[in-house]
Amino acid sequence: MKRFALFLVIAAAASMMISCDWKQNRNNSGNDSTDLTVNDGVLVVEMHDSVSVVEGYFCQFDVMAEFAAGDDDAAKRINDTLAVMYFIPTFDHQVNMKTSATPEQAMQRWFNALKENYVDMVESTKDLLDDDGQPLYAEGLPETMRCLTHTIKASEQKAPEGIRTFSAYFEDYEGGAHGSYATAYRNFDANTGATLTFEDLFGISAKAALPIIQQELCRQLGKTLSQLQDEGYDDPSAWPEPTDFYFADGDPNRVVVHYNPYDVACYAVGAVDIEIARQHLQ
Repeated sequence: MKRFALFLVIAAAASMMISCDWKQNRNNSGNDSTDLTVNDGVLVVEMHDSVSVVEGYFCQFDVMAEFAAGDDDAAKRINDTLAVMYFIPTFDHQVNMKTSATPEQAMQRWFNALKENYVDMVESTKDLLDDDGQPLYAEGLPETMRCLTHTIKASEQKAPEGIRTFSAYFEDYEGGAHGSYATAYRNFDANTGATLTFEDLFGISAKAALPIIQQELCRQLGKTLSQLQDEGYDDPSAWPEPTDFYFADGDPNRVVVHYNPYDVACYAVGAVDIEIARQHLQ
């Protein structure tokens, strides 16, 4: 659930950088571009744009997707993985894929929806006041606070036969103490395109696997769960069930469970990847 809220948090943070001198416009800085290149059979789709809602304040969007040239199914799976990370109420990812003539057009529609969602959220908060009753969008912010950067990279990972694994990496910076980042991993049936859950792949529910995963982390770090809490990890009972997982180097016997910052520990701990032998999950 934390990941679904990421974009909302980012947009809210971005809205705090808007000046009181409100000017409703949707101009961009003129660097809107889409590049398609093919290297060794890999199609790289790059999209860049800078969206300005208020003069002097803007959001830079950079999105890159990589998949085999001519592989429409890969583009669909990337679309599905991005949908996990970015909940855009006005945009239907499934309809987008069905109505697009090419994967590139589907990516472009998704990219446009991402930008429009940002603009709409900023515009909807223009009249907010802070706790003292003053306009929330203070003028005189340092230059580093006037630009929100939003970077995404989606690509296919190595996976066992019969499985296709895709990842979507997200990173942003809005001038605070540090930026934010997260990665979503999704696994699909190579034949049907159906999303594969933890239980589908390992015959055990994510909930039942959680204690096993926690104990494996303790074994690898040589610490108890209580000691991990002292170092910034959350109470074990508060850990979410694993939803992001992949296969190390595509090996079907090496499962990696991925948690993003704040999922199971404080930001200083960073992302947590726990590799566990498949046999321990069965």
